[in-house]
Amino acid sequence: MKPRGARRATFLAAALSFSGAAWSAPDAQGAPPLAQQGARWAADPAVGDCGICHHLPGHDPRDQGTVGPALAGVGLRLNEDALRALLTDARSVHPGTVMPAYGRPATGPRVPPALRGKPLLPEHVREAILAWLTTLRHG
Repeated sequence: MKPRGARRATFLAAALSFSGAAWSAPDAQGAPPLAQQGARWAADPAVGDCGICHHLPGHDPRDQGTVGPALAGVGLRLNEDALRALLTDARSVHPGTVMPAYGRPATGPRVPPALRGKPLLPEHVREAILAWLTTLRHG
């Protein structure tokens, strides 16, 4: 029988993994650190919040959006330049899309004053998310 502390650690690891609080996106495991950071930022509601519109691999589909395409396999469907263009300004690629232009200066009446004139996502965040997206080659 395992010592009590070891049982607690095993239980905690299982609980965190099941809850999604621990890193659980299998597509980022073994990926370069930049891509792993991009996966975290893409899933983080306070940063990229990509899951509000897309299904992110390794996450519960019940907690994900369906407005945009699922991101599983996007690294096979689109090359790095196409993904960068979509992250920067999706409307330049697909006019009429509802995807925000994360790399263009934010304007409009609903943009908080702190973000006006700045990209919605800084370049280093977009590049990390891009690095992660390029690793999504199955699904």
